[in-house]
Amino acid sequence: QEPALPEAMEGRQAHYKRKLGDFVVKLGGDVAAVEGWTVHFRGKDGKLVHYHNGSRMIRSKPEAARFLGLELKTSAKRAKIVAAPQKDAQPLCDEGGDEPQSDEADSQSRSCSDTLDSASSPPPSSATVPRRRRQPSPAAGALVRWQEEKVSDAPAWCRARVSQYLTEGFTVFKRVLTSRVLREILYGDNTYAAALATAAAAAAAEDASAEAARPEQMVMRRRKGNQLWMGAIKSIDAHIVKKGFTETVLSPLTTREFGRYDMPIPSEASEIFQAKLNESRVLEFCRILCKNGRIRTEDIMLSRPGSVAQTEHTDSSWAGKAPKNPRIHYMTILIPLTKQTAETGGTRVWPRSHRSSGCPDWDSWVDMIEPELCRGDALVFDGLLTHQGMANISECTDRYFYYAAFGVGHDPNTEVTGH
Repeated sequence: QEPALPEAMEGRQAHYKRKLGDFVVKLGGDVAAVEGWTVHFRGKDGKLVHYHNGSRMIRSKPEAARFLGLELKTSAKRAKIVAAPQKDAQPLCDEGGDEPQSDEADSQSRSCSDTLDSASSPPPSSATVPRRRRQPSPAAGALVRWQEEKVSDAPAWCRARVSQYLTEGFTVFKRVLTSRVLREILYGDNTYAAALATAAAAAAAEDASAEAARPEQMVMRRRKGNQLWMGAIKSIDAHIVKKGFTETVLSPLTTREFGRYDMPIPSEASEIFQAKLNESRVLEFCRILCKNGRIRTEDIMLSRPGSVAQTEHTDSSWAGKAPKNPRIHYMTILIPLTKQTAETGGTRVWPRSHRSSGCPDWDSWVDMIEPELCRGDALVFDGLLTHQGMANISECTDRYFYYAAFGVGHDPNTEVTGH
């Protein structure tokens, strides 16, 4: 029986820190490996003990052992129960061995030999057949069969990345978009924008000549500034009309929370993104995990100074999905187009939350992580992974990022901002 825990919080933390160190030493590890870890108490009554190693939360001592690469051993009590013969069961014979046996062991061996000699006769009805032990369930965080097959079937170049995605729910591709492409997307100062301007000028000249030649006939109206793609910044600004304290958002631009805007990109601009996603093998990675999937929607999103943090959510719905380890049907691709800082905010994710529909009581500041992304990096995560867009608390810095939904079949979320 364990001794009573001290009442003071410091005493409880020292007590469980000492127990963790003893557990690591018992498995052959070095107690110095957990010297800097801290102890946290969770749950309504504070009886759930978690450990934090400075970068992630460890929820149990076995998980700590796996994190440190230590091999878990069967406890002495469980080993004794497994080794004990069942009641009324026949003893097992010793199939060879050079060690001398005691008289009692020898008599048991002779009895077992007699039993084998009479194996052809049916056993008495009073004999008890030992029960087959049920296989233990997979350890927390371990991959199930279909996930292991995905990892083994994946090409060598992305096998580790596939394993990370299936385990944690996300992965990061570095430098998917170069600085030149980012400048083209944001400001439109590229050959594509020049081609658009030339086409618009040609269309205007054609309209003018048609109107002069046939003034009695109606001609197509000229497009306004908010109907042309002029880069992400100018195009989004052209769809926001402010008059005093009133703000009007013109279609197809949409807004969900204060200071957050979604702008579907035209097919011409989409070609730039998809070409880079193919070059960096992001789309190939998505097709490996989500067979027969394709990009369902693409948007440029804007988070302006003063925009509030999103509520914790998933991009797809758990409805109709397996409650544990559902197969992949929806993937999200996020690429920051501008520099992300602590003030402009980023994207916060809860690792492994895509593997169970039952959401535990997370600690918003401990169990989450915010992947470090530079402008042009791609964050790819599961549609069922819980995540959150952070608030932009900067004074004058807008945060632009690209969003794409890659999936199989119909999903209600793609109808919100999709084409």
